[in-house]
Amino acid sequence: MGNCKPSIRTINGLMEGLWRVGKSYKALLLLRRVGHNGLLRDRVSYNILVDGFCKESELNMAFDTFNSMNSVGLEPDGFTFTAIIDGLCKPGILEEANGILGSMVNKGIFLDEITFSALIDGHCKGCW
Repeated sequence: MGNCKPSIRTINGLMEGLWRVGKSYKALLLLRRVGHNGLLRDRVSYNILVDGFCKESELNMAFDTFNSMNSVGLEPDGFTFTAIIDGLCKPGILEEANGILGSMVNKGIFLDEITFSALIDGHCKGCW
């Protein structure tokens, strides 16, 4: 059993479990450890972290993770951008959320109903 290595799918499952119990920092440490051990991280790994940090209102960590994707050769996708938009809309940081939306459009990333739902929800909360 000493030669048994987990797959990235297994690691991603562990990371998702960690953020679901409010431990995104531990998920980040796991991702770093995986990288140091030579296992390739994927976009899903980073999306889990970005989403987890946003849900925990750790927007600086979410942006750090988002921005670090390029350094490992990964481009943020629609899920990544939507997680950031949702994370910004929840506390009412709408101008920055709109800026991220503009980046999505400029990059040609598909805007789906989840993206629009996060924006509508955020803007409607700002109306009350």
